[in-house]
Amino acid sequence: MSMDYKMITIFTSEDRTWNGKPLYEAVLNYIKGLRTAARCTVWRGLAGCYENGEIATQKLLELSYNMPLKIEIIIPGSEAEAVLTSLDPMITDGIVAVNDLNIRSFKSSKRLVPGYLKVKEVMTSSPKTASLDTPVREIADLLLASAFKGIPVMDPNHHVAGIITQQDLIQKGNMPMRLGLLARLEPGQRKELLKPNSSQKAREIMTHPVITIKEEQHLSEAVRLMVQRKLKRIPVINEQGTLVGMLSRVDIFHSMTQSAPGWAHLEERNIVITNNTSVKEIMTREMNTVKPETPISEVIEKICSDDIQRAAVVDNQGRFLGLISDFDLLPFISNYPLTIWDLFVSKLTFSEAGRKNKELVDHLKAKTAAEIMQKNIITILEDATADEAVQLMTEKELKRLPVIDNNGNFKGMISRDSVLRALIKDEG
Repeated sequence: MSMDYKMITIFTSEDRTWNGKPLYEAVLNYIKGLRTAARCTVWRGLAGCYENGEIATQKLLELSYNMPLKIEIIIPGSEAEAVLTSLDPMITDGIVAVNDLNIRSFKSSKRLVPGYLKVKEVMTSSPKTASLDTPVREIADLLLASAFKGIPVMDPNHHVAGIITQQDLIQKGNMPMRLGLLARLEPGQRKELLKPNSSQKAREIMTHPVITIKEEQHLSEAVRLMVQRKLKRIPVINEQGTLVGMLSRVDIFHSMTQSAPGWAHLEERNIVITNNTSVKEIMTREMNTVKPETPISEVIEKICSDDIQRAAVVDNQGRFLGLISDFDLLPFISNYPLTIWDLFVSKLTFSEAGRKNKELVDHLKAKTAAEIMQKNIITILEDATADEAVQLMTEKELKRLPVIDNNGNFKGMISRDSVLRALIKDEG
């Protein structure tokens, strides 16, 4: 099957500019911005002469500044005229030619992380920081009010001495539960639970030495490092070792959605997309499930003992009905101070907690998973592509997505981590 394409060729020279940029760069950026089924290539000649009598050659230094350039644009025939109209004012010196191109095969390899992107183009600049002597209580309050769950700790020379994450606060700072749960509590409850770490300083609980990445490194390098070292975020430094930003998984996902072409549009043009990873290839086949009739007491015990944050609710046929997270459980135990501390941080087993608070256990046994589960959950089909999952997770600000088949059966979960692991696997 042949495809109707045009070849637009621009013969110009390297000293031509448009809006303060080299012409070839302006043309490349324009074609890239179209996000259509087009390719653009720039060729630099060894020598050339022009109709105005000028000559360019590498043999003489004074004549090597204005070497000839050839810019080739391959574009669908139906879009060529509009592109030519836009290019016309940009070409102030040169020749533009158009030829028919009969394409027999067009294949494009899908890359979710563009190879040209650098860390500095994606990172969050000017992040909040802590000093070595910042109280841990203050750091917890800072992170509770922030979208980030980690903060770099700076030494007196403004270099990164360490980093404090949610895990550090829980394991070394005696924080009883994750930040997301703490944020759901009443201020008085939160203040009471954070009392044990009120005297600690950042230097006592920070992770150090800290892994960093330089702003000039490629984003793909950062993704590989974060996956290999199991990092959710990483401080970004400049050549002098000074902190300039933070790179998180969220930043990476945003970059993937903003830089990605319209893959569906390309397929409509009969372009064969290779390296097209599906959700079922990268999802986690976790089966943390409960039935609708499961008492909340058993749901809590499962979440606490398995160290998970959520469980899928499925019927006897395995169809996905909803999701229960620790967020959903919190309202049922927030009036029982013992359980906030003891159950969620596994200080007690559920049966031990029950002996101390029979009223609570009776309350929880009377409720079922069906009564508290979230029903309107966004899901994704297992046959969807990885980039569709990235788009959905980014738009809806989701860390994970339940995966179902065409019959609505629960198959597993796809997470930010599983997506990033697939990326480095695809890139070797």
